Amino acid sequence: MYGAAFSPDDKTLATASRDKTVRLWDVATGTSRVLRGHASDVFRCAFSPDGCWLATASQDATVRIWSVAEGRLARTLPGRKDPLYAVAYSPDGQWLAAVGDDRRLRVWRVADYELVREERLSSDALFAAAFAPDQRFLVVGGGDARGYLIPFSPLR
Repeated sequence: MYGAAFSPDDKTLATASRDKTVRLWDVATGTSRVLRGHASDVFRCAFSPDGCWLATASQDATVRIWSVAEGRLARTLPGRKDPLYAVAYSPDGQWLAAVGDDRRLRVWRVADYELVREERLSSDALFAAAFAPDQRFLVVGGGDARGYLIPFSPLR
């Protein structure tokens, strides 16, 4: 397992795995549903703030959006050719950020999944992304042992 995330209501645990799958675990019963669709290792996962959607970042250079209730793939967001290592929803659920091996930050508008921001930030791979609770900042961590505190404006 590479990554894990609890749903906002703490009833579901999502796990990301090297076997190309994501599992949605019912915390109360310990049972799981398997989500298949990635072509390679799945590194990280993040629930939308309302818990309806799960975003996953993968070695296959995609972010995939899953319907939690239906356990089905809803949308695939392409990267370029390099693995994507982390994904994060903004606290208001309107933005989705992803980072990866190509040293780039990408931000999509969730309403239509249009890519609204893409920029190279680092001299090395980027492995972590998180929004501040007030959404004024997005922090990104890289393999160059640096962190990037970015004033958040989706359009740039």
